[in-house]
Order: sequence, then C-alpha cells, then structure tokens
Amino acid sequence: LEEQLVEIWQELLGVERIGIHDNFFALGGHSLLAVQLISRIQDIGYETNVKDVFAASNIAALSPKLSLRSSESTVPSNGIAEDCTHITPDMIPLVDLNQRELDLIMDHVPGGAGNIQDIYPLSPLQSGFYFHYLMTDRTKGDPNVFPIVFRFESIDKRSTFMEALRFVVHRHDVLRTCFMNSGLPEAVQIVLREVELPVEVLSIDMDTEVLPQVQSIVTPDKWWMDIAEAPLLRLTTADDNENKAYYLVFNCHHIIIDHVGMDKLVDEMMLYLSGNRDRLLPPVLYREFIGDILFNYSLEKSEGYFRSLYEGIAEPTYPYNLSDTMADGTTTIMSSSAFLPTDLRDGIRSLSHKLQVSPAVLFHAAFGLLIGRASNKDYAIFGSLFSGRLQGAEGSESSIGLFLNTLPVLLRIEGSVSEYLSLVKQRLLDILPYEQTPLSMIQQCSDIPNGMPMFSALLNYRHESPSAAEDIVSGLDLGVEVLEQGERNNYSVSFAVNDFGSDFELSVQIADDATDTGQCLACMQEALSSLVQHFDNEEIRVEALSVMPSEIGHLLLEEYNAPVVSPVKCTVLALFGEQVRRRPAGAALSFDGTELSYAELDERSDRL
Repeated sequence: LEEQLVEIWQELLGVERIGIHDNFFALGGHSLLAVQLISRIQDIGYETNVKDVFAASNIAALSPKLSLRSSESTVPSNGIAEDCTHITPDMIPLVDLNQRELDLIMDHVPGGAGNIQDIYPLSPLQSGFYFHYLMTDRTKGDPNVFPIVFRFESIDKRSTFMEALRFVVHRHDVLRTCFMNSGLPEAVQIVLREVELPVEVLSIDMDTEVLPQVQSIVTPDKWWMDIAEAPLLRLTTADDNENKAYYLVFNCHHIIIDHVGMDKLVDEMMLYLSGNRDRLLPPVLYREFIGDILFNYSLEKSEGYFRSLYEGIAEPTYPYNLSDTMADGTTTIMSSSAFLPTDLRDGIRSLSHKLQVSPAVLFHAAFGLLIGRASNKDYAIFGSLFSGRLQGAEGSESSIGLFLNTLPVLLRIEGSVSEYLSLVKQRLLDILPYEQTPLSMIQQCSDIPNGMPMFSALLNYRHESPSAAEDIVSGLDLGVEVLEQGERNNYSVSFAVNDFGSDFELSVQIADDATDTGQCLACMQEALSSLVQHFDNEEIRVEALSVMPSEIGHLLLEEYNAPVVSPVKCTVLALFGEQVRRRPAGAALSFDGTELSYAELDERSDRL
C-alpha cells in the first residue's frame, strides 16, 4: 500500500523520489491535488477521510488510516427512463415532490417529460445563489453571472469554438440544467436531455467602433439571465469585418459551475478541438454530488461543531464598517490587483515549507489580522471559499459543476505569531469535514441576529494549475484572444489570491468608492510581511502586529492631520462671498435630497 501511495504522490507532485515520511504539502501539495489524491486512493480500492489527508500528511501516517472501499453506492438511482413520457414521484428519489408539483415541472420544460433527465435539490451554495437571484432583475443585473469577451481572427474559428462548447454541454448534465421554484415547496434543478445553446447576434452600428459596442453589453447592470431556462450559458456574436475581428460574448451563471469546473470545461473543449476526444473520461453526473450530500452528510454533526464555535458570538466584524452590499449594478465596485514582491513571495513559500502547510494558511491568518484591525475587534469572522470536492464524492475530481461552498472562518487574534498560525491551521483543518454546511444553518448557531449578515468580507484562495490539455493543444491555432472577464460577488470586501505555484497575485474588490483599494492591498501585504518577519520571535504578540505600512500611516496620521492653520485676515462672510464669485454653480449645501449652489445659498441668505 505504501508503494502504491508513493507512486501516486510521485505522479501528482512531479517529484521523482518520495519517502514515506515526506510531507505532502512541503512538497507542493495543496487542496486541488488533495482532491486528486483522494480520487487516486479510491481507484486503488481504498477510501480516506479528508481530515486525515491534511492531518496525516505523510505516507507513513496516512496509510494506516485508509480503509477498504465499499463498492455499493449510497445514492439511489435515477428512475426516469430515456423513453419516459410521464414522471411520477417514485422516479425522483433525491427530492420529495407530489404529482401536482411534477405536472407543473413537466408543463414548464420544453418537450415535457420526454426531455427531462432528472430532478433534484440544490447544493448549499446553489441555494445561496438562488436566493440572491430572486432579488435581482434585468435592470439591476445579477452578480453571479460572469461574462467573458473573446475575439477571433475568423468566423470559422469562432464557429469551431462554439461547436466544441456545444459538445461539452451535451456531455454534462449540470450544463443542461435549469432552476424552478414557482408552485413548489423548494427550489429544484431540472436536467434536460436536449438543449439549444442560444446565440444572439448583436445589432451593430457600423458608423462607430465595434468593440465599444460589444463592451457596452457586459457592464454589470447587464449581467443577468433567466435561470428557469436552460442552458445557463448564453452567447452573443458581433462581427467587425473591416478589422477582421469576430467577437463572442460568453455569459455563464455561477450557479452551475465553479472555478475548477470552468477549467475542466476548457480542457474538454481543447481535447475536442485537437481531435483527442477519445481521451475524455465518461462524464460524472452532478447528481452524484447532490446525492452524496443528501445521504452521506450529517447536518447534526455540522450543527454541533459550529454551535461549539459560534455560540456567544453576537457581533460580526465588518471591515471599514461596510456591512453589506447588493452588487446589483447600482453600487460602485472599486478594484485593484498586484503580484506580491519577490522577497515576500519567497518568505511565504519558505515559512509554509517550514511549517509543512499550504500557503493558504498564511493568507487566511493575514486576512484575519486585517479584518480584525479594520473592524476594531480582537477576533475576525470572514467568509472563505472551500473546494467542496474533498469529501470523496464519486468522480468529483473531474466533474463539472458548482462544488464550492462559502463558510465563515472565526479567528481569535491572540498569542504569539507561531501560536496564532497554529490556531489558523487547526481551524481550517477542523472545518474541512463540514464544508457543505448551509451558511443559514451556521448563523443559527451564533447569536448574530438573522437580519444581519454574518460577515461582509470574503477570501478566495485559488490554485491556478496548468491546464491538463496544454501539452496536447500547444500547437493548436485557435486564433482567439480573451479581451475581458467579469467577476463580482455579494460581499462588501472581497480578496482573491491566485497561487501560480511560484508567484502570488492578490486582488481586491470593495463596494465603496471612498475606500482606497490600493491601500487595502498594501495593508494585506503588510499583514503577511509581519507574520513572516516575526514568526520566530515568541515575545511579540500577534495583537501588536501592524497591518498599516509606515508610508500610509504617515499619510493618515501626519499629512491628513497636519496642525497647520492659515491665518485668516477677513471675515467668514467675506470668505463666503469670494467662494460665490469663484464657484457660483458649485454645491454649497446638501440636505435630505435638496442641494443648493453657492449662488442659490447667497441669494437665499440675502433674502433672510
């Protein structure tokens, strides 16, 4: 067994010689590779607990914890046959619907029962997305729709690209899914057997530039689609024949796919285009993941864990006092991004190797420190995106769908730096088995009122692994360029870390045009630097660490508060009169929706 595990590790980690006491994470392992590791362990007839993979992170410790895998599936089979003309409740074991409710669904789907492959509930994060969808409309946009703008050098290459996309949509059930709740006790997702990938041709004014017209349809207030109609992928084309530029706007709803799933979709398209479709594995149904949550996931254990953690917590930690936002096209979203400096990058890699943990632990620790400081609390509660693929659901390694879930992370900002990092590592480790717990249930375990968001800040740590199809399609001429990608969410403060294996890219989005995103990035870097620099100093408490770079501190405390008063040699009335002459139309007073210019205020004051 140890020899088999060594072979698996060597292949996954790209390391030629591995010993049974080598640490998986010190050798470059991370959560995506852990998903593949669990899948490979299943392939050799064993199964393991996700927590054991992270806690027993070498082969000597892990191998005794493996158990023989049962060949029996706990997920009941789909009872809807291909030639079915009428669906009855006994055919859909994953959801409890009566015949009247099923009749509503059959009437809703084009083609009726004959075009319905399956019906089942939503995952926890899908339920959250659906809740936010119900509060959106065509005029405001939906933050969970993301657009990508492609430019092709020929119509034929664009057509070939669209053909490959249709091929992948036909393979995967989740890409042929729509959502419905009207007349039903709860929202369900309905898998269609056949769908048409809608393609809209953008009406172009040829007297003006084409690209700005294309970009005008991907502004945030236009990011919306009716998710009751499958597929939740929509295409728009626009042709600029004069410049030989052929555009494709790809819109997709996040409720059916996550970051890893999007990579899988692209991989499959590339394999199809390169003539290597025979290398594609049979698609794994998304229903297997939903069924695994329903039949193998203990909400009772989850509730016990989160109650022990959050009971007595009555106040959230809103950074910069930003409590909530609806990213509906009306809120100004400010953003910035930057790669970490080389010395900080190397320091993070070195400390992670020393602690034998993923760098994600250090970024969570730094983010907790930043949120605590920015909310003036000695603890931090923020959201973190968890893979959702770590529980060993059948085929989750290669499945397309939404497996992610957002969970709150609670960190007490106390102790030495080493103690604090140890706490963060343990907290992330403990939460892994509960990664599919509904957020609404977790909030019920706290004393935070239901009307308040449990957190308003989100950390998304992503591993940007090379595409599996890269070697195959390196010589494939697609003639395509990605011009623009949109990404938003419903949180006031959102940080994303892209881990490229060497470099780290950090980006921030803030729903507040008064908050300097560049300063926020600098503060996050300062928090990371403080943790790396003071890790070995047991005398320095984490509570005393600064998250504010000295230059920003000087700007805020000294320059913005400089006690310099210019001598005034005239009256206030004279100063006001001078301002009336200089800026008569400038806003002088604003109150309760009414605004007066300096000229108007001067006129009114004269009448008084």
